[in-house]
Parts: sequence; structure tokens; C-alpha cells
Amino acid sequence: MLLMAAACLLNVTQASEGVSRVFRENEGITTVLSILDAGSLTTAAITAEMSSPRGSFATDLSSGSFLSSGSMMGVSEKPVSSESSCRKVVCYLAGILLNVCRSDAGSCREVCQLKGVSKLVPLIQPSQERLSVYSLECVKTCCRASDDCKVFPPTLPHMQTQVGDAGGVIKLINCFAAQAAPLVLAAVSATTPVLQRHPRNQLLFIAANGVNALMQVEETWSGRCAIIAAKGVSNLLSGRDGGNFES
Repeated sequence: MLLMAAACLLNVTQASEGVSRVFRENEGITTVLSILDAGSLTTAAITAEMSSPRGSFATDLSSGSFLSSGSMMGVSEKPVSSESSCRKVVCYLAGILLNVCRSDAGSCREVCQLKGVSKLVPLIQPSQERLSVYSLECVKTCCRASDDCKVFPPTLPHMQTQVGDAGGVIKLINCFAAQAAPLVLAAVSATTPVLQRHPRNQLLFIAANGVNALMQVEETWSGRCAIIAAKGVSNLLSGRDGGNFES
């Protein structure tokens, strides 16, 4: 039942500001984050993803269309295992958050206030192509909408970060070495929003050899991955992201 409900919501929240607003106003984001916060569900999803063969991922991230309705509804001639169902549920929930955040700025703020970014970061794994892409894209969208998604809470002197404290900067860098182009593209695209105007995330990125890893993407890949990686390196080294990378 949860799988079917998540699949339906993933469909109806695509590129619809009105539906996204209604979803937010009726505590839909709170419900999704509560489910993701259940350790047993996310652990089962990660375990299933890591133990299963990696399938193809032909989604166009720029189109805003994430899953076809046929694949979303889970219609298959083969029985679906409980681990596979958990993986699909978590993937659909991450996709729902991405949909509502892309179409409704208020949803980004609510995800931030509910510490949703720190719940999405653990789902980012180089071996989890589709789920990682959804999570990275949602983190990127939230960080673009509000700097508070990078800092929690912003008034504390030690400036704890939702992304940094959950190991997000390291996970981001690890995804640079992924073999799947959509995952690498999502990772390099999220780099600037995560680091921009946030010195602590920038220092973490530098300390973890992130600049070199980003340059490796530029040299290894072609097309959009290489272009965005080159822009990211240029922005970082020129200080246009609000940091002093030369020092």
C-alpha cells in the first residue's frame, strides 16, 4: 500500500506548484521525512540496492520527469521482494521531495526546517544510482533556495552544517568517482550550491581533496559532466562562491 501511494504521489507532484503547495500544507513533507527517518526502511533499501545488479538510468534530469508511470507503479511479471519494495519506496519518497522542492520554494524551506537535508545525505551512495541522483538533486535544490539548508542552526557560533555534519561533503566527492554519468552529473551540479557562501563546507571540501577530484571529472568525462565540473573548479578557485580557496 505504501509503495502504491508513494508511486501515485510521485506522479501527481511532478511540475505542479499547486499540488506541491497542497501537499506541504497538509503535512505531506513531514510525513515523508518521518518515513525516511525510520531506520529499518532506509537500511533495507540501502542493503537491497547494494546487493542488486545496477540497472540503467536513462532519466533526463533537466526535463523534470523522473520515472515513467509504468515503472513507477511497479507492474512486473515477477514477484517483488520486500527488500526491493523498501528500495522503491525510499526512492519514490526522495523523488517526491525533489518534485515538491523544485516547484514550490516553501517546500524547500520546510525541508530545511525539518532537517530533511540531513535525512537525505545518508541515502547518497555511489552504488545507488537512482536514489542518489534524487537525493543529490533535492539537496542541490534546497541549498539553492536557502543557505539555512547548509547551516543548522544559523545562529550557533560553531555553524554546524546539515550537509557537512552528516558526511555529505565526503559523499558528494565519492560520487565524483561513480561510473554512471547521471550520478556524476548530479554530484558535480550539487557542488556549487552546497559550497557557495559556506566557508566550513568549503574547508571540508578542500581537506578531502575535493578540488582535485572535481578536476579529475573535468579531465575524464565529456559533455555536460566536464563542462559543469570545469565551471565548478573555476568558481572555486576564483572565489566566486564566496570563499577564499587560494588561502
